[in-house]
Amino acid sequence: MRMMISWPALLVLAVLSGCNSYVRTVHLVPGAQATDVYLDNKLILKNMCYKDVGCYTKACKGCRNLKFKPIGQDSPSLLDVKIKLESDAYMTLVAMGTDLNCTEGVLYCDDRIVDSYKARIRIIHASPDSPPMDIALIPASRDAGQTETQPADSEYMPFRELCFRDASIYNEFDPGDYTLQSRSVESGEIILNIPVMTFCEGTNYTIFIIGQCEKNSLAAMSVIDAQESWE
Repeated sequence: MRMMISWPALLVLAVLSGCNSYVRTVHLVPGAQATDVYLDNKLILKNMCYKDVGCYTKACKGCRNLKFKPIGQDSPSLLDVKIKLESDAYMTLVAMGTDLNCTEGVLYCDDRIVDSYKARIRIIHASPDSPPMDIALIPASRDAGQTETQPADSEYMPFRELCFRDASIYNEFDPGDYTLQSRSVESGEIILNIPVMTFCEGTNYTIFIIGQCEKNSLAAMSVIDAQESWE
């Protein structure tokens, strides 16, 4: 038996299909204490510490308010921002900065389309006092001594001239182990070297460059944005 759907019902379904967004939060303020996170004054995450990444929370599209409140305090908030959520989108709000008095929120749109045979990787520069960077992902099988003294081949360095707050596009890599190497755009000096990072096929990643050069705490933090097994 064939079921008929009226035009008004089709219109409602069309509207509903595009009304939802998904947002997650990331705490990348090294000098700040743990926080609770509120979306439109509704608690969505408790006890979020530095380097913590929240799960995606479903929300209606449009302008929304996100607050990071230090635990047990109503004010001052670590972060209190208005964000615009797009329909049918997955978005990440990153709290970044140095401490309670120097914090900002930056919103990024996450790509959920995976490649079954490749790892898809983007990089976000979230270190407030670090210079613009060129960043390479070099297969771990290459001679480590050579990569220390020479710039990486262009095929391994698609992430160029990233400044604080910048996000690259997603680039595709063969799955496997890689060395992450960050160089100052101005001097060419290596300022961050991570010997081994492992990436799997059918997975999208964001690598956050975090910490502070001044405090010698620069690091890379890998987060999964999407995985084929989730679909």
